[in-house]
Amino acid sequence: MAQAHAGMWKSPWEWSHNRRSGLVANIPPPRDVRYWGAEGVDVLVDAAAVTQRAPIHEFEPNMWASLVSVNLSSVFWTCRTVIARMLAEEKGGVIVNLGSIAGIRGMPGSPAYAATNGGVVAPSRALALEHARDGIRVHSVTPPAVDTRLFRAMFDSEADPVNTRADFEAEQVAGRVLSVTEIACLIEYLVRGEGPIYSSDPLVW
Repeated sequence: MAQAHAGMWKSPWEWSHNRRSGLVANIPPPRDVRYWGAEGVDVLVDAAAVTQRAPIHEFEPNMWASLVSVNLSSVFWTCRTVIARMLAEEKGGVIVNLGSIAGIRGMPGSPAYAATNGGVVAPSRALALEHARDGIRVHSVTPPAVDTRLFRAMFDSEADPVNTRADFEAEQVAGRVLSVTEIACLIEYLVRGEGPIYSSDPLVW
């Protein structure tokens, strides 16, 4: 069994402001998420993720709980808090929930990761339809492999991590995995409002 995580967990509740009044936060307990909307929120990007690779018959309850908490519950609770604030301010906003193609097409050896990412797409679709007339655009982005810490950590348990990763990347359609910059540019495009006024369908590669 292999485990990888996004490297976000330093404390249950940790955040920092940047110069443009943005907020970068670790995943807090649900009871603390309510503070996120205290000063108003225009944009929410849910991008936290962990993964654990194992066949389903070897999966332990604590492994499942970890993936559900970070990959799925975090999306639900942050959307709940931010949408409530957006509705109260009546200014609309944008929510981008970042998932994975595994949630749509599946991924052998990662049934729990696929399940939690499928769970990102479903509420995103529902919220996009529910709040279209409120001026709140909700998108889900489901890329294939992206060159992140999470992706690189997936190969740590291999006998030859470097070559195994290189072989994996060579098998991709473009002969490589996507970059973080490419995903960030797509998210910026959606946040700027240059995409559709609403779409309940995930952006799939």
